[in-house]
Amino acid sequence: MVDNSCFAVTSHLLVLFLAVVLPVWDVFETRRLKARRDDAGAKVRSYAKTMAVLWLAALCAWAISGARIFQTPSLRAALPFLTRGAGPQIAAGLVLGAAIGLLVLPLAASRSAALRAKLARPYARLDFFLPTRPAEFLLFPMVCVTAGVCEEVLFRAFLLSYFSQSGFRFGAWAAIAAASVVFGIAHFYQGFAGVILTAALGFGLAMLYLWTGGLAAPMVLHALIDLRAWLVLWLNRGAAAVHPAGAGPVTPL
Repeated sequence: MVDNSCFAVTSHLLVLFLAVVLPVWDVFETRRLKARRDDAGAKVRSYAKTMAVLWLAALCAWAISGARIFQTPSLRAALPFLTRGAGPQIAAGLVLGAAIGLLVLPLAASRSAALRAKLARPYARLDFFLPTRPAEFLLFPMVCVTAGVCEEVLFRAFLLSYFSQSGFRFGAWAAIAAASVVFGIAHFYQGFAGVILTAALGFGLAMLYLWTGGLAAPMVLHALIDLRAWLVLWLNRGAAAVHPAGAGPVTPL
């Protein structure tokens, strides 16, 4: 993190935005969407706002830190087991395997209405935000890609750099844990269970980032997790809504 005091203050403000303002905004946005379920344009407007906020925040992170945002040599040095041997290649293989696993079942479900309904059930609790109309299905993949790119820049690259190089000077594990907690809190609209699971996923994505030495793998995996929701719901479009009772939390979105 740059030493300039103005940039330091700006970085603190961005962390405050990610940890406090963004979750609070999500709460109010969730209430608005739930109150406007019959408004055909409500979700589209929400998608547009979400993408604008994420891209602006990611650009701010880049402006604050520049290329240094992606430099975490101190963290990688503290976790040498991540860089031994063919670690990055193995991590890339795991991402490829996860990508196949995420998409194969939904595609296989295209021939089974019962399986499609089963796969869609966990997403029922987020029907106020997830796509149900043609225009929403068209725009939502852009939201997924935006989340995959921008949230990895913010919650992995920027926050890991912040917690390890700012005044906190956290060690590797503490920085990863702190960034993961903020990532979980940012998904407060999914409920407490969603926060916990998202934080755990954030921990895994942080390890993947450090393991591969870049954001490409976590960006792809993150985007694919969200795109899986879009694919499942698109395949199940036109079916009767699944009652959310018993539906588990969905992450990350």
